[in-house]
Formats: sequence, structure tokens, C-alpha cells
Amino acid sequence: MVGDLLLLIATLAILHAAYSTYEHLSHLKSLGRPEGSLPSDIVVETLVALAFGIIGSVVRTPALREITWRSEMKRRRVSLFPIYFYQQTGQAKNKILGYPSRRSHSEQGYYQRRQT
Repeated sequence: MVGDLLLLIATLAILHAAYSTYEHLSHLKSLGRPEGSLPSDIVVETLVALAFGIIGSVVRTPALREITWRSEMKRRRVSLFPIYFYQQTGQAKNKILGYPSRRSHSEQGYYQRRQT
């Protein structure tokens, strides 16, 4: 709730600063001197809006989740994993680590050969 309010205030302040900048530059252009710096109140308003936006987005962001192997195993059941996941030898080890095996290339259906 607080984060949403801060983001809304920041958005409105940024829009107001943009409008004020446009009006200031239009005024300078009508006077015939298009070069000139922005007034300090517009710069301060923009920086305050930026700070409110950053604080609002930090407050609004949900808590970070742990992405370690241990936290992943808390949410999953062991029965969901295939049986080769438990074996650490030969073909199963290659499947876990992502190494292709010689046997898998010769199996029918691994890839289709082009019929000419």
C-alpha cells in the first residue's frame, strides 16, 4: 500500500516536472533565447520524484525467495523425480549431467534419418 502510494506520487511528480520543463522552455523560446538552464526547483522536483520512485519500488517488491538446491527440495517430493535421478553410474549419470551418450544416438527415434 505504501509502495503503491509512493510510486503514484513519483509518477505524478515526474509528469509535473516534464510539464514544467516544457512550459519553461516555451517561455524562453518566446523571449528569443532558447538556450538556458532549467530552474533549480524543476531539477529538485525531478530528483525527489526519482527518490520516491526508487523507494516505492523497493517497498512494493515482494520478499526474495531462496534459490538453493535445499530450498527447491523443500517444495518437491522425491517421487516426482525419475528413477535414473537416484543412480549415479553410467547412463544415468550422463543424463543428469546432460552429456549425450553413444547409445542414445543409435536408439530409434532419437533423430530421423532422411529418406532419399
